[in-house]
Amino acid sequence: DSAPVCGTKCGDGPLANFDVNSARVDLQEAIRTESNLNQQPAVAGEHVAVQGQHQFSQAPNAARDARATARVVQDSFANLEDNLHACFENPGLADKEDMEVDEDYCRRRVGMKYFAAARFSDKRVFCSTLFPLFAKDVLEPMYREAVVDLLHEAAGAVAQGSKHKLTFDCGVLHFTSDGNNHMLAVLASPDFPIETCHTFLSEMANYLRRVNVKELLSTADEQLVNGTRVRDPVGLIDPATLIWQRFKRSQDGSVAFGSGI
Repeated sequence: DSAPVCGTKCGDGPLANFDVNSARVDLQEAIRTESNLNQQPAVAGEHVAVQGQHQFSQAPNAARDARATARVVQDSFANLEDNLHACFENPGLADKEDMEVDEDYCRRRVGMKYFAAARFSDKRVFCSTLFPLFAKDVLEPMYREAVVDLLHEAAGAVAQGSKHKLTFDCGVLHFTSDGNNHMLAVLASPDFPIETCHTFLSEMANYLRRVNVKELLSTADEQLVNGTRVRDPVGLIDPATLIWQRFKRSQDGSVAFGSGI
């Protein structure tokens, strides 16, 4: 909401390390250096041609260095001006670029990232959670959207204990049914073993069969009417996290470059 403030350092963008005051000093020093070289005093008794040779032998490299420094500093000021102008013209641009970086980073992280449970009959997602290593994953809305799409498109095709997967640009969504009108899904990176994902889902399905989902959701709805929202009405996040801890690999959470996700 606020434009970047430029004191001696400039924001968090590409010019974050550009020190304005230091640049001014460098520019002034470069100008003084070149000026001094052009005004070196003559040595008494030397012929004018000899004096010129001395000045020529001393001046070129230093003068070129001074000019080069001046050009670099002046270019830095020009880049700074362009950057500030872009920020004022399109203040959301930097945020958009940061978001794109975050999304790419999240896509490339490996492991089992997200779990969801839902009811086929009313397409209600009653559990949607990221596992601890991936708690700040910015792609979570896309994971949930994929689960909702499956509820509408695959309701009649998911049998108890069946093994299905949906591969999309965010990873691989593995899903099954507990046989009681509920779908369970887990999202993982493409390198994560399929069998491990379905072993996880099988254990969660066994847990869910021992829970009265209908009653718990009705209670949550009553609390919602009274202004209280229950994040995990069926109580699946804790058991899911405990099971996930058993299957978590040492490399999970790291970034796989060139993964092709």
